[in-house]
Amino acid sequence: MPLETKGLLDQAPQFIWTTGPDDIKVVYGNRTFLDFLGFTHIDQLAEAAFWQVCLHPDDLGNMIEIHSGASSARIPCKLEARFREAGTGAYCWYLIQSIPRFDLQDEFLGYIWTAVDISTRKEAELKLQESEDRFRIMAEGTEILIAVSDETSNATYFNRAWVELTGRPMEYLLKFGWADLLHPDDREHYMDVYLTAFEKKEAFTSEFRVLNKDGGYTWLLVKCPPRTRMDGSFAGYISSCVDITDRKQAEEKLRVQEKILEDLVSTRTRQLEQSNADLQQFVHVASHDLMEPVRKIKNFLSRILYESGNDLPEKARIYFNKIQGAADRMAEMIKGTLAYSTAGNGDQLFKPVDLNSILQNIKTDLELVIQQKGATVQVAEVPAFEGIPVMVYQLFYNLINNSLKFSKKEELPFISITSTIIHQDGRVFARFVVKDNGIGFEPEQAGRIFDTFVRLHSKDKYEGTGLGLALCKKIVQRHNGTIEAKGLGGAGSEFIVILPLKHDVPFNKNKQ
Repeated sequence: MPLETKGLLDQAPQFIWTTGPDDIKVVYGNRTFLDFLGFTHIDQLAEAAFWQVCLHPDDLGNMIEIHSGASSARIPCKLEARFREAGTGAYCWYLIQSIPRFDLQDEFLGYIWTAVDISTRKEAELKLQESEDRFRIMAEGTEILIAVSDETSNATYFNRAWVELTGRPMEYLLKFGWADLLHPDDREHYMDVYLTAFEKKEAFTSEFRVLNKDGGYTWLLVKCPPRTRMDGSFAGYISSCVDITDRKQAEEKLRVQEKILEDLVSTRTRQLEQSNADLQQFVHVASHDLMEPVRKIKNFLSRILYESGNDLPEKARIYFNKIQGAADRMAEMIKGTLAYSTAGNGDQLFKPVDLNSILQNIKTDLELVIQQKGATVQVAEVPAFEGIPVMVYQLFYNLINNSLKFSKKEELPFISITSTIIHQDGRVFARFVVKDNGIGFEPEQAGRIFDTFVRLHSKDKYEGTGLGLALCKKIVQRHNGTIEAKGLGGAGSEFIVILPLKHDVPFNKNKQ
C-alpha cells in the first residue's frame, strides 16, 4: 500500500482494516483501529483470534452468522456490535460494514472493513427504550385509556384498558384505531377536531362516545398532547381517555330536571298570570258591584236616622250608628283593597313631582280632621323629585292620616315632615321623615307594621283597615325606594321614606 494512502487511512477516525482470501487473517489495520484494540503492529493482530478477542461475547455469534452468509455469497454485509477498548476494558458500540474485494481477473481477495462509533446513538436508544418500557408498565397498570400514534396518524400502541373497554383485540385496534367505534352522532365532530389539530400539530381535547364490548356506548374525555423527537420534530400523538359516563348521565339528568322545572315554572307563570287577571276582575267587581250595596246600606241608614231618628229608642240609635260605622269601614276596606292591588302597576310613568303642592292638598283634604283634633301639621321645604304623583299623594296622605288616627286624646297632635338630601352608591336620594307625638308602638313591632291587614291597636278604639301602611310600602317599592318605621313607645313614631330624585333605572318588580 502506498505510504501516502496508508498515512491518510491512519488519520481516519473510523476503524479500517482488511482481511485476506481466507476471510480470517487481518492483513491491514489503520492506526485508529490498532490503538483502540491495544496492538502496536499488524502482525500481532494477524496472529490473534481476532473476533473472539475484540467483540463482546453476546455479539460474537450474531457477527459470525451474518458475515459467514455474506462471505459465502461474496456480498457486502452490515451489523452492529460492541468492540472492547484495550485501555479501559469497556465495550463501545460500532456500526460495522464489509465490502468484498476482487482483482482485475475477478479473483476474490478478501474484505475491506469499516467501523463507526455509534455509542452515543445506542446510549440514546437505550434510554429511549428504558423510557418506553417504564411508560408501558405504567400504561398497562392504569385504568386510563392510553394510545399512541405516529406522525402519519397511524396507531402504534393501545394499552390493556382499551382492549378491556372495547372487547377488540390489540391487532384490530392497531389496524383500525378507534374511529370506527365512535358513536355516529360524535364521529364527524371528533374527526374535525382531530384533523384540525393534526394539521397544526397542536394539542386538543374532545368528548365522544365509543362502542363498548357490551354493545352500549361509553362517554370518554380525551386529551391529546403532541409527541416530539429529540430534534423537536413532530412524532405523533399520545392520547389519554377517562370515562365520563357518570358525569354525562348526571348532566343529562340535570338537563331533564331543568326542563321539567322550566315547564313547571312556565305553567305556574301562566296560572299566576291567570290568577292575577282573575284578581283584577275580582277587584273590579269589588270596587264597583260590591260598593253599590254598601252605598245603599249607608243611604237607607242615613234616611232612617234623618226621618225617624228622633222616634227611635236610644239603644236603637246606638245600633244604627254602629251599623253606619261598619258600613263606612267596609267601604274604606274595599277602596283600600283596590288601591293596594293597583299600586304595583308598572304602566304609570315617572314625572316631576311637586311635593310641597301635594302636601298642601293633603292638608286641605284632611282639614276637618285636623280641626277636630286641634292638630298641627308642620312641613319644611321639601325637594322636587321624579315619581308618580297620584301614588305620592296616597303615600303621604296615608302617613299623615295614620298620625292623626293614632293621636293621643290628652295631647294635641303634632306632625312634622322634614327632608334631607343623601348620596348612596353614586345616586342622589331624598330622605323624608314623618314624625308624630301619637300613641306610637313598640320597637319590636316595626317589622310587621307594613304587612297587609295588620292592626297593632284595637279597631274598637282606632278606625282603619290594616291596608294603609301596606299600601305605603308598595308605593315606595314602586318608586325603587325604602320605608322604615321606628316606634318611640308612648312618645310617638317616625316613618322614614327614602326615594331617588331621578329614576335612571327601571322599576324593580323583584323588590315586591
